[in-house]
Amino acid sequence: MGSNPLKAMNATLTNYAISGIISLMKISVVRLPDAITRGILNFIYPPRCQMCGKGLDLFSGKVLCETCYNTIRSGPHPEYNACKTGTYYFDASYSVCPYEGVIRECVHNFKYKGRFAAESLFKELMIGFAEKYIDMLRFDWLIPVPLHRVKQRQRAFNQSAVLGACLSERFKVPMLSGNLSRIRPGEPQMMLPKARRLNDIKGSFKIKNPDPLKGKAVLLVDDVFTTGATVNECSKVIKEAGAGLVEVFTLARSA
Repeated sequence: MGSNPLKAMNATLTNYAISGIISLMKISVVRLPDAITRGILNFIYPPRCQMCGKGLDLFSGKVLCETCYNTIRSGPHPEYNACKTGTYYFDASYSVCPYEGVIRECVHNFKYKGRFAAESLFKELMIGFAEKYIDMLRFDWLIPVPLHRVKQRQRAFNQSAVLGACLSERFKVPMLSGNLSRIRPGEPQMMLPKARRLNDIKGSFKIKNPDPLKGKAVLLVDDVFTTGATVNECSKVIKEAGAGLVEVFTLARSA
């Protein structure tokens, strides 16, 4: 018994229609706006304050409750946060807040526990501070303090580059990544006696290509200013490469 050509054609068209609808559904899912995607994830995994665990509004984008957020102290005014003595190669430094309490915990969680939602908090704080206190249009480059390649592989990201990217996007200052590199791993500055920190960091950084830096103004970005030894050594090699101005901007600063 022969097949019905019209019936076969209708079946084919139906299959194409079904395939088209499925494809559109797949595209729609892939292209869901970030806000909707976050909303779905927040509904499944309700956000909680990273410090006290209190439940947060599903669509607020916050990582801290209001009580914990309000414990963050502002750093000293930039006039008193500047370092212009002969001890330093950088021309000035700025830090948003002291490295303590909520900020210390959030930085630790971000770097070592993969709680990347804190990026929104860091972005808010650093951009807000820069808008108020720093003339970002003065700078030709933003340069994040690099990690040694071994630590970069272990952590899979550089927190300083994450902060630098937020500032670059907001203020349209290009970020020069990869030109400043760390060639010696060294020990974490927080783990060393103060007397050893400056010596341990010497010779740890190099500039691959000095040409983009000649006569330029640079803002060096890092997460925490501990003793200043790391950003000072970075500033030294950047200045030796020909930069005319180097200032430092960090999220937090140790006492």
